[in-house]
Amino acid sequence: MALPRGAARPAHTARTAAAAPQWGGHVAELLFLFVLQGTVTLHADGHEPQRLDRGDAFTVPGGLRHALADGSPTLELLEVTLPAVLATSG
Repeated sequence: MALPRGAARPAHTARTAAAAPQWGGHVAELLFLFVLQGTVTLHADGHEPQRLDRGDAFTVPGGLRHALADGSPTLELLEVTLPAVLATSG
């Protein structure tokens, strides 16, 4: 079933990550990401950077500043947010 034009999309894929961390956050209850292919480094306030590979998954609670960096050329992520409408903060 297709979503109406302009409707919120609770999941989508992303294919890029900056070379250097670009810190930000999100205004949502939860952000879930799954590495479909490639590699990327996850940075999060208060945590050591983690290198993620194909098949890895992680969640980011609302309000936690985080960044993805050093994405490989083949990087593809599945991103799911709760609620389905995601706002970001700098």
